[in-house]
Amino acid sequence: MKNYSIDMLDARCAADVLDWEAIVDKSAFPDAYYRPGYVLACREVTTQRICALVISAAGFRVLLPLIVAELCIAEGGRTSIHRHAYSPYGYGGMLPLDRLCLPTAEQIVALREALQGWSRQNDVVCVVVRMHPIMGQELWFEQDDCDDAILRLGNVTTAVDLESWNDPEQCIASLKAERRRNLLSARRKLRVSWASGGSENIRQSLQVFQSLYNDCMRSLGAEQFYLFPDDYYQDLARGLGQRLGVGLAFRGDDPAAGSLFMADASCAHYHLSASNDEGRKTNATTLLINAGALWARGRGCTKLHLGGGLKGEDSLFRFKHSFGGSLFRYATLTVVADRTAFASLCDKPSAPWPYALHRRATVDSVNA
Repeated sequence: MKNYSIDMLDARCAADVLDWEAIVDKSAFPDAYYRPGYVLACREVTTQRICALVISAAGFRVLLPLIVAELCIAEGGRTSIHRHAYSPYGYGGMLPLDRLCLPTAEQIVALREALQGWSRQNDVVCVVVRMHPIMGQELWFEQDDCDDAILRLGNVTTAVDLESWNDPEQCIASLKAERRRNLLSARRKLRVSWASGGSENIRQSLQVFQSLYNDCMRSLGAEQFYLFPDDYYQDLARGLGQRLGVGLAFRGDDPAAGSLFMADASCAHYHLSASNDEGRKTNATTLLINAGALWARGRGCTKLHLGGGLKGEDSLFRFKHSFGGSLFRYATLTVVADRTAFASLCDKPSAPWPYALHRRATVDSVNA
């Protein structure tokens, strides 16, 4: 007898979207990553459906926003179609609806079985859950030793405490000495403009930011995935409204850097950022993160999550940690519903995401 129940909210249904927003509002930890407006902005060409699962697993209730995508595999003159589901880009995962607590072992098993049951009913091979570091969600599934629940620990992330504030200098209180000097230097050279979703200048600010961001990503040789389409930025502004903040740093009339922030009830996120050569020389990003912290603090947030590095504790991570924040751990969970299809996709020499993440481990497991 199953120990769970699932309701599915469809982003194509206006009534479901309203219910989805209301559920996030009443949850134990309202966060922008769980909002339908954010998830809709993350849709891709392969997206088949955007939804949110409301799961009750042995009394533990969560909301899980998902993007369902179709993958076409051409092989031997035939094309097969497979579906997988995943949390949108960023730090979302499962949203506890009643209280923030560590689920019991029974509840974790029921939660995994719920995801497998829903996946089989919807012809989904696997579900990839990007977990929320601040809630410590990586600890949840350490209790589940099932081979169908694959937990992968990722980078360390950092978040600054906004309740501790340096009022005389109007800056994050935990700033390390060098970062404080960089902030003071940047203030002498740069000016900051600020726009929020719903304001008159949001569209222009987003256009300036997108230009900076795309130029920065191309100079770094970033994958195409990180060059977000035009609609992404406008969808964020429309879907998040005042929860989206756009900071731009100017040297005279020329943009030097830009940053996007998302803020909800108690937690804000440093979402995307870019700078040019002038911005890097003038410490523009330091100035913008402090401005974002001030904006989030004014909205009642107690934490600003800065995220982590690209690879481990690299220079990007060290820069973020120089703001003096606490450390957290990012993780992903892959719940497999169709073992045969999952193993077959992982075993392909050019295995696509998310199967490439698990190729070696899964092949070893299947052959064991």
